[in-house]
Parts: sequence; C-alpha cells; structure tokens
Amino acid sequence: MRQLEMKFSRRNLILLAIVAVVFLIAVMRIVNRVRTGRGKADISEKAMVIKTEKIVSADIIDQVKISGTIRPANEVDVFPKIAGRIIGIYYNVGDAVKAGDALVEIEHTQIALQKESAMAALAMAKANADAAKIDFDRAKELIDKKAITRVEFEGDQLKYDTARAEQKSAQAQADIASQQLKDARVTTLISGTITKRMCEKGSTVSLTSPIFTVQDLSTLKLVTTVDAATLTRLRKGSFAILKFDTPSITLPGIVATLSPSLDPHSRRAIVEIELPEPNRKLVTNMFVDGSLLLRKLDNVLVVSNKALITSEGKATVFSIVDGKASLVDITVGQSDGLNSQVLDGLKLGDVVAISGLDRLHDGSVVITEETAK
Repeated sequence: MRQLEMKFSRRNLILLAIVAVVFLIAVMRIVNRVRTGRGKADISEKAMVIKTEKIVSADIIDQVKISGTIRPANEVDVFPKIAGRIIGIYYNVGDAVKAGDALVEIEHTQIALQKESAMAALAMAKANADAAKIDFDRAKELIDKKAITRVEFEGDQLKYDTARAEQKSAQAQADIASQQLKDARVTTLISGTITKRMCEKGSTVSLTSPIFTVQDLSTLKLVTTVDAATLTRLRKGSFAILKFDTPSITLPGIVATLSPSLDPHSRRAIVEIELPEPNRKLVTNMFVDGSLLLRKLDNVLVVSNKALITSEGKATVFSIVDGKASLVDITVGQSDGLNSQVLDGLKLGDVVAISGLDRLHDGSVVITEETAK
C-alpha cells in the first residue's frame, strides 16, 4: 500500500513539472511577442504622417488683401445760414437735387422788414451824399477864386467824405439784409441725392446743426488703408481691379487719392479708389473685404502659403527629402492669397510639408499621406 502511494506521488510531481515547463515556455513566447509589437509601434510612432506639395511653375496674380468702406464721390451736410422756424420743405430723402435748388424755407417776415428799412436808409444816405457832393464841388470853385477860406473848404470836404462813408455803411446794411432774406431759402451746393433729412416743417433750426445730407452717387469710391510696402507700389491714376468677397463681385477702379505719408499710430496710408462702373450691390457706408489686384506674374516658381512659416519678416519651409524634414530659409515675393512667388531657397520639383508644421522639427522622420495609404 505504501509503495502505491509513493508511485502516485512521483507521478504527480512529474506531471506538475511538465505543466510548469509548458507554462514557462508559453509565458516567454507571450513576452517576446509583446516586446516585438512594442518595438514595431515605437518605430512607426517615430514617423509622422504629413501632407506635402511640390514646388511648381505657374502664373500668379499679385494682390493685396484690403478692407474698407464704400463712400460717395462727394457728400455735403447742408446747414442753414440763419436761425428760425421752417415754413416749407421742398424735398425728401431719396429725391434727386441740383446745385442751387432750395431744400427748405425759413420764416423771414422780420428779415424782409429789415431789408426795407435798410433800403430806405440807403436811399437817404445816397441823397445826403449827393447833396454833400454838390456843396463840395461849389466849394472847389470858390476856393479857386479865393471866395471862401481854407477852413470853409475843408469843412465842405469833410461833410462830403462823411456822407460817402455813411452811404457805404447803408449799402452794406442793405446787402446784409438782402443776403439774409436770400438765406431764408436753404440751398444745396452740389447735385446729388438726399440721403438724410433732419428737420420737419414747423421745427426751429440753428446755425450749428445740419438739416440735410446730400450725396453725389454718380460714382462711388472705396476708402481703405495699405501698408508702406503696398503704398510704394501705387500711383495716383493707376488702374486697379477690386475683387470683393462680400458681395462676390469684381470691379475695375482708379486710384484717385493716395496719402503721401503713413498714419503715425497705425503705420498705414489712406487710399481712395474710384469705382466708375455703378453696381447695385454696392451702397454707401457699406464695409467690404476684398483684394487689390496689382499685376499678373507669368510662369514663376510658387509655393503654397500653407507651407510657409513666417517670423519677423523671414519665411521658412520644411523641405522633405528621403523621408526626413529639413528646415529651409526661403525668399518669397508677391502672393495671391493662396500661393507665393519663390525668389530663392527652393527649386522646381522640391517637396515641402503643408501640414503638421507645428510638430515638425529639423530632422523629423515623416511619411507622406500618399505613402501611408
């Protein structure tokens, strides 16, 4: 009985040893597989998947992004020249007017009476001057004959000079009264369209507040600002193409006004571009974004703006050669908003990264999306 038990114990020990060996072999195989998988993962993680583009030769339109406001060719606020109550309004918002048209009439009864009084005073002053002239002419004849003294002659001359001065003063008062009566009809200085009316019949107006706004809408202009580099390339009278983003239209223009200096705060210069062709999509005081198209460059090397890294006026790109990224300094010229002209640093057919620029560094291992697929 004891021998059987000993045989059974030996058999169990052998089985346990076999199981332990098999388990150990399995564990070692699993560990090797995990290590192999991690190694492959580490290798794949070192290579970054990116998008690339080639440097090509193409045409590029030299353009500058601008934003500005659509303004009329001319705009005038109409102010009354006399204060008073409005007794008549002859035009309204949207009406077309010509230079010299009366827009409103201000109460002027008192002014009319002042004019009559001034005219009467003028007539009296003129009569006095005429009488004084007769006396003075007679005095000149008598002084020549030595029939009167020098003192008497000078007295007649003084009366005549005084009378003439009084006549001039009366004439001035009459002219002022006439002008005030004329100013009771408020007129516009320019032809155009009334865009604002700030008065009502019966309201009282003052000399410091406008009562109408008249705009000349025969032509419109874009008022914008440009930086120093763009300013040096523009000339008054230069032809320009304006491509608006909102609304989506393209219009020709002429550089009408060009500031000769930069604003000391913004470091930009004001430019006014006339739009001779009317367009119903544009209205005054409308804010627009667009581009100022300056010229076309034919068959030049271009790089995608997505590839550019700009800092302190310098441009760099990541050039991709044999699966590695290399940081390259380049010189760029004009841009159309999508691509820029390459002046130096790259050649035709070079490949540059256009994605993952913030994660790349000089020497990064990369895989292009085309290769990854």
